Amino acid sequence: MLRAVFAAYSRVEGLQRAQKLIHFDGPQPSLSLERKSAYEEFKRRVQALASEHPDFARMQCHSAARFLFAAHNLAAAVAQVRTPFMLVQQHDYVLERPFDVRNLLRTMATNPAIKHVRLNTRGNIQRGFDGVIQNYTGPSHVPLTRTCGWSDCPHIAGACYYRRTIIPFNLADH
Repeated sequence: MLRAVFAAYSRVEGLQRAQKLIHFDGPQPSLSLERKSAYEEFKRRVQALASEHPDFARMQCHSAARFLFAAHNLAAAVAQVRTPFMLVQQHDYVLERPFDVRNLLRTMATNPAIKHVRLNTRGNIQRGFDGVIQNYTGPSHVPLTRTCGWSDCPHIAGACYYRRTIIPFNLADH
């Protein structure tokens, strides 16, 4: 699955050259020794890919010393980010289409009101937590749609926004 995720970065100009980070959570304490051993082998294999496979270029692997669960593991990963913006992507989402990352980042850098841009997995339709949608008409170098929902589907966000807003919110809800 990770090979497909990283290979898909070739669909978006500039993503293959971007710095990448995988942050492994610690093993769940309730796992059997066999499962913990398999998880360690998985991490070893991913680290080998990071050093050998061109799709994994500029990638770093970090591991939590103990089980953190999703919110705390995300916080630990964001603490490693040294760029103003980041693509946050779960391990099981594959980017299917290209998007204009350069102009999206340009839009976000010049318009601080845009803090989070979701890369939708479906069309922009009014449904579920996207019950309200409208075309964004502010200054932008790419077409954007406003929604009232927030999602951890693949998205581009400001690292400061994550540190100041998303991480504290997630940790408080944990």
